[in-house]
Amino acid sequence: MNPGSILTYSTALIPTITLPSGSGPASYDSNHKPGSPISHIATQWRHAYNIGKSSMPFCAIGAGTAYAYLSYVFRHETTLRPADTRTSNWYLLASGLVMSIIPYTLLVMSPTNKSLLSRAEVADAESMTGVSKAKEAASKASGDSKATREDVEVLNWLKGWAELNVVRSLFPLAGTLAALYATLY
Repeated sequence: MNPGSILTYSTALIPTITLPSGSGPASYDSNHKPGSPISHIATQWRHAYNIGKSSMPFCAIGAGTAYAYLSYVFRHETTLRPADTRTSNWYLLASGLVMSIIPYTLLVMSPTNKSLLSRAEVADAESMTGVSKAKEAASKASGDSKATREDVEVLNWLKGWAELNVVRSLFPLAGTLAALYATLY
């Protein structure tokens, strides 16, 4: 399980898709209007979310199962080595930590995920009816660089999601460190 791939969503993806127009630095400043329409940003987030959703749980289950197997193996004596409960427990901890991204996502991140996914669905409906293009044209015509209330709301959801995702990335990192400790000591 690669905790870095989870962390990259928070540290690279979200700041990049919310960049303001021009060459300013990436930030979560919700007072500045992002360079892309908020509907497009929500759709980009949904696309990235679906990529992670289709792979990360399986990676977590695979790595967690491997660590659980190692825990089982080290708990039993073989002709080559005695049982090692301490090492077994470290692998068991690693297994639990790596797989904990699944309940964390379902229990802690679901409200934010649902909000962002519903905004992406609204963007889909707007694009079919042409409403988003009319909103974008009106915004450009006004020349206002300030974010609308809707923009701020979605940007705040993205910021909250990125923060929760950083926490989520710590679980497989801790699991990997526990497995490394079990292997080396």
